[in-house]
Amino acid sequence: MIKEFQHNNYKRNYQIALIFSISALLILFVLFPRVQYEKKTFEEVVFDVVELNPEKIPQIIHKEPVFMPSNEVQKVTGETEKQLQITSENLTNDANYTADIHSLGNEDRNISIGLTSLASTEESNPNSIIDLDYSPKQILEVLPQQTEDEGEIKLLLRIGKDGKVKDHVVVLNTTENSTSLKNVLEAVYNSRWQPVSLNGNLKEYRIIKSYQFR
Repeated sequence: MIKEFQHNNYKRNYQIALIFSISALLILFVLFPRVQYEKKTFEEVVFDVVELNPEKIPQIIHKEPVFMPSNEVQKVTGETEKQLQITSENLTNDANYTADIHSLGNEDRNISIGLTSLASTEESNPNSIIDLDYSPKQILEVLPQQTEDEGEIKLLLRIGKDGKVKDHVVVLNTTENSTSLKNVLEAVYNSRWQPVSLNGNLKEYRIIKSYQFR
């Protein structure tokens, strides 16, 4: 009888403990509900692929002459390697020049000295001087000394294969001052232009350079 009483007592205690445990769990769920986290969704990246018809793609035509690579351009030093002749040069009596005045088709070339005798082709004379339809890059520009003169000085320059000025022709000088012309010539001969290559050969070329004083 004692054993039966102990068994019933153990069973009752077990049931009571189970009820308390379930009640405690329910209270925890009521007081601390589960937090619902919103899952963020990202829009997929959409790429539009446009197929081009190779026949309709414009072909890029490289026009000669082309510039030499920068690593082949000689380093410019500040020292003058050439004695300058400051006097105005008149080359119209030279066999390489004629006195014809014509336009070279450029806005800045309204006045120029015709050099028709040098219009030889690349095949006949690889060392011929070429006329360019564009302005080569000036890699070093030395500005002339400032003066109080007014006017314009326009020069026809022959640029050598090394980018240095070889000779010049004074096309226009409205300053009427030899000092201004001297300063301009000193600046020109210390400036450097980018060498030009035609068919793999370095070429000399001519350009017009203008200086305006106001």
